[in-house]
Amino acid sequence: MALSQSQMETLVVLLRSGDAAAREQGRELMRVLSIEDIRATLSTVCNLSGIDLTGIDLAGLALRGHTLARTRLVDADLSGADLSHSHLVAADLTDADLSGCDLSTCDLRRVCFEGANLTGVRLTGAKLHQANLTGADLAGHDLHNLAGLGINLTRADLTDASLHGADLRPGNNQIARFHEARLTGADLSAARLHRARLTHIQAHRLKLVHAVLDHTDLRHADLQGADLSHARINRSPITGINLTNATATGMTLAHVRSRNLAAAGLVMPRGSFVFSHLPGASLQGANLCRSTMYHLDLTDADLSGADLSHARLSHCTLTGANLTGADLRGATMMYCTGANLSGTVRDTNTRIHPE
Repeated sequence: MALSQSQMETLVVLLRSGDAAAREQGRELMRVLSIEDIRATLSTVCNLSGIDLTGIDLAGLALRGHTLARTRLVDADLSGADLSHSHLVAADLTDADLSGCDLSTCDLRRVCFEGANLTGVRLTGAKLHQANLTGADLAGHDLHNLAGLGINLTRADLTDASLHGADLRPGNNQIARFHEARLTGADLSAARLHRARLTHIQAHRLKLVHAVLDHTDLRHADLQGADLSHARINRSPITGINLTNATATGMTLAHVRSRNLAAAGLVMPRGSFVFSHLPGASLQGANLCRSTMYHLDLTDADLSGADLSHARLSHCTLTGANLTGADLRGATMMYCTGANLSGTVRDTNTRIHPE
């Protein structure tokens, strides 16, 4: 039964109604329509906001520029559909099939994608602020310049994804997998990355300001030039991490182990190294002024030319460490062992105990 334009609009009004009886009337009409008529109706009426389309088959349908704000599309088939330039704020796409769907330049703020099939979905230029992508499989996706303030990527898989310039602050990315993701210039400031996997990421200039990285796997992460100011890295595997020329003002590094840490030129004033083992660390020329080092193992580390002025070192192991040219003016060293201080720069305010 083909519907006229006015009948199509009436159907949408019934489905959107706040009156339960009216909505049931709309559903009754939907039940007698063929799938072709339903699809024709939905493709013609541009404003589909606030209606329940649970389980509907819209595969391959052209819905470019449509409004589906607050629309319920749970378990819907949108595979291959064109929803580009559409407005889907707060829509529910739980368990929907979005494989091959075009969502480029869409407004997807507060959309729930939990359990959705996102294979081959296109998200270029989409707004994903506060969207729920819990458990999403975005492996290999091109998400460069993604706007995702407050996005939830808990347990999401972003392996080999391209996130150049993406803005994901201050999202909940707990247990997300970023293995080999390209995050150059991305912003994850204030992100909570508890138990997330950031192994082998390419993340030059990545912003992790105030980020929480507890039990976060950072093995072989390339963070050259990254900004980790006031971030916390706690009990995280960091073997092979590269912090060369990174900025880490006020960062806390606690309960970590890594041999031959690459951190030449690290800028980490007022930072904290606590209960950590970093033998062979490369920290030449690092700015560590006013930093706190407590129970830190720097055996055979290279601290030549490092700025340790006004730093506080307590119970640190410095056996074999190269401190040539290190600035220890105003520094305090308490119960540190193995330090060869010849060639260091000291003044009357340098305190070493015991001598």
